Amino acid sequence: MHLAEIRAVWSEVAGQDLGAAAEPRSLRGGVLVVTAAHPLAAEEVNLRREVIVRELQRRVPQASVRRLRVVVRVRSGGGEGIVP
Repeated sequence: MHLAEIRAVWSEVAGQDLGAAAEPRSLRGGVLVVTAAHPLAAEEVNLRREVIVRELQRRVPQASVRRLRVVVRVRSGGGEGIVP
């Protein structure tokens, strides 16, 4: 439920371009895992990490987001995977 609320405000919090290139995937123990479509998007999320966490805490306080972890989605021959 909290992940759905985070996803609903994600583009506003991350910005439209970054919101399209990275998306919240899971939330466990206050750690929000965000998958990025490419390394540049992952780097941008990492650079804005503190601001994003602070804004999510303000907009979705019940989610208790304390940290962000970013992984890059990769596509290889037969499918899609994730690189931490």
